Amino acid sequence: MSEGPTQIQAPPLAPGQEIAGLRLGGLLGRGAMGEVYRGEQIALGRPVAIKRIADSLAGDPDAMQRFAREARLVASVQHQHVLVVHDLLPAALDAAGRAHALLVMELVDGATNAGAWCQSRAWSEQVRLLAQAARGLAAVHGHGIIHRDIKPDNILVTRDGQAKLGDFGLARQEQGTMLTMAGSCMGTPAYMSPEACGGALLGPASDIYSFGASLYHILAGQPVFSRGTHMAVMHAHCYDPIPSLRELRPELPTALTDAVAACLDKDPHRRPTAEALAAALERALATPEARSAVPRSEAPTLCGPTAAVPVAARRKGPVIAIVAVVVLAGGAGLGVALMPRQAAAPPAGPGPVSASAAVPAVPPAVPSSPVAAPLLPASPGRTLDDHLAMIRERLAAGDATAALAILRESLPLAERSGQGGPHRQAIERLERTLGRSAQSTTP
Repeated sequence: MSEGPTQIQAPPLAPGQEIAGLRLGGLLGRGAMGEVYRGEQIALGRPVAIKRIADSLAGDPDAMQRFAREARLVASVQHQHVLVVHDLLPAALDAAGRAHALLVMELVDGATNAGAWCQSRAWSEQVRLLAQAARGLAAVHGHGIIHRDIKPDNILVTRDGQAKLGDFGLARQEQGTMLTMAGSCMGTPAYMSPEACGGALLGPASDIYSFGASLYHILAGQPVFSRGTHMAVMHAHCYDPIPSLRELRPELPTALTDAVAACLDKDPHRRPTAEALAAALERALATPEARSAVPRSEAPTLCGPTAAVPVAARRKGPVIAIVAVVVLAGGAGLGVALMPRQAAAPPAGPGPVSASAAVPAVPPAVPSSPVAAPLLPASPGRTLDDHLAMIRERLAAGDATAALAILRESLPLAERSGQGGPHRQAIERLERTLGRSAQSTTP
């Protein structure tokens, strides 16, 4: 078994099959990173969730090394509101001698996610659940781990209403190297912090923004920003003011709306820690308004794109965000799932979207009219950051041709700044995007 799973394309596992001391049960869910099964550790008689890592990852030694690091990181956190990782088996052999890469995790029996659980419940029950998740996030941050994909789908809820923070597929050490999707930055646009949207190196404050966006979505029944494309949502996180939660839910106590607003501050230095956030949510539960809270007559609908989207971001100055928005303009989409997902069919009509489902591709941005001449005259006073801002505006408006013109004109500036390589990459990506769009519209 010198080559291990890197040379074997094993078929999915079957219920009743035994492998590496595990007995497989039914399929719980399937995502971009593999399938998740109900199972049992035979020697201990312990129910577990077993994730079979997709062959596309198991066949990549670098990806498996990063995945193993992630498993070790999460296994180091022992907290009642964090999903437990029991074991990682990089080359478990089945009866036919085929190798499988398996992750053995805590089974949250009867689990749903926070988005589904919170529908039709009083805001006090919603906040109680999110306060538990905030305590779990504080424990994660206490181990120097940044989650990087906090959202309602990634907060599991047990049968008795206890929160479990899960899906650490994008997690990284605060003082370590990128562990997932090398050379890329990923996240879920509806909940990404401004710094994540810009491709910056992230700290715990980025998780706090995502947590605040999740809390806002659950309480308001709508995301912080609703726009036509992932790219436009990311632009809004960076530049647009946060819509007032108090105007949408005037019955909420000021202590709660202030806590949400603090999480969504554009400046990461002004956001609270996870510990402080949990305490603020618990104080909101002690207000007179909490004692009289009743379920909303109209259940909030958690809908829209909720799966993580890869955003190419080679951390080289302001070109980071250019590359990010170009990739999104090209329709990149990838559902990421590390922890178990329910395989049940979604409810009829609008409802929560499972994180295990793939994000629909974003249509390529096409101009409403052709641009016959360069958009910008050469100006020695215009900086690369100025060009970046204009490119963001053009892409947010759906005018990819104008954005490409600015990209080309700002190439000399990027080269003088030592960023010519990523800048040329952005140009090539957008040229390919526009080329695909032109082909798709040709009779």
